[in-house]
Amino acid sequence: MELIKRYFIHIIALSVATILMASCRSAGPCPAVPSAGHLGSEVNSGADDYIATSNGNTLYFTSKRDKKKEGIYSSEYDNGEFLRAELDTTLPLARYSNISTPTFYRNPADGVVEMYFSATTKRNRNKEIYTTRQIGGLWSEPKPIEELSSDAFDSHPCIAPDGSFIVFSSMRDGGTGGLDLYVSYRNGKNSWTKPVNLGEGVNTQADDITPCIAKDKSLYFASKGYTTGTGYDIIKAEFDGKKSWHNAKALPIPLNSAADDSGPTIVANNLCFASKRGGGCGGFDIYSFPLCGPVIVDGTLDSRINISDLGYVELYSRDGRKLEESRVNDN
Repeated sequence: MELIKRYFIHIIALSVATILMASCRSAGPCPAVPSAGHLGSEVNSGADDYIATSNGNTLYFTSKRDKKKEGIYSSEYDNGEFLRAELDTTLPLARYSNISTPTFYRNPADGVVEMYFSATTKRNRNKEIYTTRQIGGLWSEPKPIEELSSDAFDSHPCIAPDGSFIVFSSMRDGGTGGLDLYVSYRNGKNSWTKPVNLGEGVNTQADDITPCIAKDKSLYFASKGYTTGTGYDIIKAEFDGKKSWHNAKALPIPLNSAADDSGPTIVANNLCFASKRGGGCGGFDIYSFPLCGPVIVDGTLDSRINISDLGYVELYSRDGRKLEESRVNDN
């Protein structure tokens, strides 16, 4: 009798283990060998993980891993790797829905941290941009920024590293088509200028979204209008030193893929973004690549040029700095 009892307990235990293993599999486990740049199961999940932003060495992104409500998760970049992502409950976002991942600015004069995000509320279903300030470790009550608001969809704010301007996407009237990027400049301590469309040098007739402003004020964003595909691509536009951007181009493979790539941000000189490419955990996943990785210059010297085998090939930057030199050899 005791033997039969132990047998049935063993069968029940196996059944429970089987159910648990099946539930793990149904959650969409990450592959043992993910695709290049994939941040693995420490950051990603089987649900959508997307719209990455950053604050110093902290990566933030939106995730739908909790089926009840999408949340903001954060992962610290430490010693060359991104640590396990956790739901961030310290931000004053609990009463908001459809949250676009926040963007931050720390005022060096007083140490006050400003946070900007877009969201909807139960009382206001129109998505608009909010701001809050952290003083003494406490966040103030978020308030909509009236100067940036419109009757249309306004989202994806990103504040410049020096806090002087903010870029966001909007469906408001007067754009070039679809969602466009707009810029507004700080006008005093707590006010902003009327938003200005970034124009055809940046915006396209398709959707242009999720801006990110680098330290040199280069603009990274996602767009459907720069390639022949139907998905989003990561685009970089150069800052002209004044108040506009130009020379916008789609970034090369592997930063872009045949799938949707969007939501770029920079963490410790790494370009992070969300992608639906194959080799991930499921849906959108977060990827990261060195922003300034190895540079390979590949070319052919004209045979008519007489170069001694004792000579050197030198590489210079546009401002005249010598970057590298290599001695000429037989090939």
